[in-house]
Amino acid sequence: MAQHPELIWIKTVHVLACLSGVAWGRYQVAYLNSLGIAPSTLGALRAAGLAAKFFCTPLWGAWADARPGVAPLLAAVAATASLIRLYQAPTVVGSLPLLFALKAARSAANGLATLTDALTLRVVEAHREAGYGAQRLWTGVAWGGGSLAVGYAIDARGYDAIFAWTVGFSVALAALLACRPAPPPGAASVAAKA
Repeated sequence: MAQHPELIWIKTVHVLACLSGVAWGRYQVAYLNSLGIAPSTLGALRAAGLAAKFFCTPLWGAWADARPGVAPLLAAVAATASLIRLYQAPTVVGSLPLLFALKAARSAANGLATLTDALTLRVVEAHREAGYGAQRLWTGVAWGGGSLAVGYAIDARGYDAIFAWTVGFSVALAALLACRPAPPPGAASVAAKA
């Protein structure tokens, strides 16, 4: 049985959302350590990011409830892709207060997982035969394959590969979000919510 285009689309959203974050998610510590930032400071940075995410994730979820569809996810993609480049700015990485502010801001803006899940639940609602797990599975596939591929890219091109990878997959995700297929016939009430 052929899958509806919207189900293929949401699986691809999962892949690209994950690939847009895997480079920084897996290799940020190695990159920042290569700039001379001490492991204890890296731990504190990570804590600052997690604290920002802890407080902002419910806000992303509330926005997804209030504004169903792709707009909240598109905003998060744009914010995280824009902010990632600041980690290459010598002024930012040379200043601990700026680095902490950037880490908190980018983590607060990173609602991709929450928003992708919210969008997936709306799509699955319109496709009763499709399970949530069958869509979400593609995030795991992308995380594993993407981690390996980014590692090779960093070996070949250095840490700049993190930034090219992140921005490239963010742009691809934004383009995909702009091309959402129509829901199946008879799912008009669900589609209106999504």
